[in-house]
This record gives sequence, C-alpha cells and structure tokens, in this order.
Amino acid sequence: MGIGAEASANFLVKANDGSADRFTVSNNGQVSITSNVDGAQGNTGAYGLFLDSKDQGMWIKLRDEGYPDNDNNYITFSGSSTGTVRGRIEGETAGDAVNNWVYWYETLMGTANIVVKTGIVAADGVCLAADAVQLAADIADFRACAGLGACVAGPSPGVIAASAVALAASGVLLAADVFDLGTEIANLAVYQATYWSNLGVAFSSGSGDYAEWLQRVDADETLQPGDIVGVYGGKISKCTRGAQQILPVSTSPIVVGNMPQEEEEHLYEKVAFMGQVPVKVMGPVKEGDYIIPSGLEDGTGIAVSPELMTADEFSKIVGRAWSTSESPSLSLVNVAIGVNSGDVASIVKRQETQNRQLRSQVEGLSQRMAQLERTLERIAGNASEEKPSEGIETAQSTTAGDTE
Repeated sequence: MGIGAEASANFLVKANDGSADRFTVSNNGQVSITSNVDGAQGNTGAYGLFLDSKDQGMWIKLRDEGYPDNDNNYITFSGSSTGTVRGRIEGETAGDAVNNWVYWYETLMGTANIVVKTGIVAADGVCLAADAVQLAADIADFRACAGLGACVAGPSPGVIAASAVALAASGVLLAADVFDLGTEIANLAVYQATYWSNLGVAFSSGSGDYAEWLQRVDADETLQPGDIVGVYGGKISKCTRGAQQILPVSTSPIVVGNMPQEEEEHLYEKVAFMGQVPVKVMGPVKEGDYIIPSGLEDGTGIAVSPELMTADEFSKIVGRAWSTSESPSLSLVNVAIGVNSGDVASIVKRQETQNRQLRSQVEGLSQRMAQLERTLERIAGNASEEKPSEGIETAQSTTAGDTE
C-alpha cells in the first residue's frame, strides 16, 4: 500500500501492485473508492464500503439553496461499465408532488368513488321518495265496490304493510350508502393530508410498481414475472378460483416489502400491489380494458371491455390495460394495478339487488292485479245471476196481492 499526493488529489491510497488508486480525495473534496470485492448480498465483506457505527448510520446533507427537489439527488444508482443510471433517491417539493402519477392516480380514484357513491345516494333518495308517495297513495286508496248498491272499499292492509316495508328498506339502504359516502370522503381526506405532510424524499427508478415478497402455496410451482396469481391467506398460486385477491407477479419493482430471510427467498415471489406491471394476456387487448384471470389457471388473463363486465368479473379485476395488443395469442400488456375493484363490485352487486327487488315488486303487483281482476269478474257474475231471481220474487208477490 502506498500513500501520496498528486496535483489532482490531496490524498490517495494505492494498491501494493500499483494497479489502481483504491482511495482518493480530490482537491474539491470528492471521495472515490475503487474496490474489487465481490460475494453474496448477505456477506458484509462483499461490499466496497462498510460502515460500522454505534447509534446512527449515515447523514447526507445537500447545501444547495432552497429545498432539495427532483433535480437534487441524495443517492444515485448505476450499473455496468456504461454507468447507466438505474435509479435515485432525490428531494421532493410540493411542485414535484403534483406531477407524481401515483398522487393523481390515488386522487382521481378516490374522487371517482365519491362521485359514484354520491350518485347512489341520490338514487336511493329518489327511491325513498317514490316509496313514501306509494305508501301515501295506498293509505288513501278508497274504491267503489263492484255489484249492487252503493259501497266503498277501504285500503288493503296487506298492500299498506308491503309499502311500509319497502319504505323502511329504502331508508336503511340510504343510510348505509350515506355512511359509505362519508367513509370515501374521509379516506381521500386522510390520504391528502398524509401525502402533503410527508414531502421530502422521492425514490425514482425505471421500475414501475410497488411489490411484496409472498410465499408460494406450492413450493415447487414455477412462477414467472407477468403471471396472474391468486392470494390465499398471504400465499400465492396460479390457481385463482376462490382467491381472496388476484395480483400479478412483478417484473421489476421499485420498492419491495415483506423481505424473507435470504435462505428462504427461493420460496417466495415478488408480487405487485400497485403501479404499472407487464401482465400475460391471451387475445386482443384495447386500452382501458379490464384484465381478469383467463380461468385456465395457468397465470394468463383475458381482456374485457368495461361495458361487458359483469358483477362477478368486477370482483376478479387484476387491473386496467394501458397498452394494446392485436395478438390472438399470448402477449405482455402494460397493466395499471391497484384499482379498488371491491368497491366497484359492491356497487354493481347493490344495483343488481335493487333491480331484483324492483322486479319482485312488479311481479307481486301483477299477481295482485290479476287476483283483483278475477275477484271483480266473480262479483260481476254473481250480480248478474241475482237479478233474474229478484224479478221473479217481485212478480210473485204482485200476483198474490191481486188474488187477495
């Protein structure tokens, strides 16, 4: 080892063989370390810089005037001999934050949920008002009797009871939907407050999703990036039938959580939870299509246009296509994941339930109308049979009087 000084450096340390400077400090204060160590990621001896400190690790301070933004990098990551930048940790200001696609994605999704649920509450209000009007009409429903003589039939207790039940059900549904709307508004408010109170550092990379390590249900099952998997109690499989959640295996995540022990890593896969992910899809795909499992249990999906989605399919959403494919076979499609499909499914299912209730009510009314018509026909028939006999009795009484 040799120690010396050159015009370009105040301090340098050379290797014994003189092949390279291992440690240099330039005149402007830049520190450079050149190392040839290698090894596994769990081996501290494989790192070019190892800092052994007691309480704190490393402090990085940028002296640029103003608040560090996306143009100020705390750490930059590059690889290969070309020095291509693979990622960086940079400053972030409010101006940078509003240009963050994740922020806008979450904000727009939250706003869309609020708009949809506001519409549902409005529709519930209309239904409640209609049920109240119907109940009032049923209570005030006095009709003339069919047959001879003047009589008035009062409201049917059964009809009034049915209308009252319908009104109560509409009231309960409205209250539940108002609660859901309030929850969505609160969630968006919390997200906004949290987001804007945590500005400071942004992770920037060519990678496009946020993932977690999840263990495979079958340790021997082969999974690849882009495969669609079902989640069962935090474990994954290509089988998606009855899964609690459906997600894709990540290709290149920017952040990975739930890291396993190094010796168990081979039992796990990086599964994307949010962001842009290449996903295996069979058949043609258009931008905006929903991607759902193909049902073949082989890790592939299919594209379904929004207007053709069923309530059951909404609960199986992987994400929405952000690219197109004309291929009739397998292709990798860029998919945005993180859509709150559970909310969408609950909305659609609720609408279907309301439709079934309305159909049931219409069928009940039709049956009551038919029964009423049959009753009126019987009454009219009885009346027509009674008239001739009444005439005969009158004639007989007249004849008897004349005889006397």
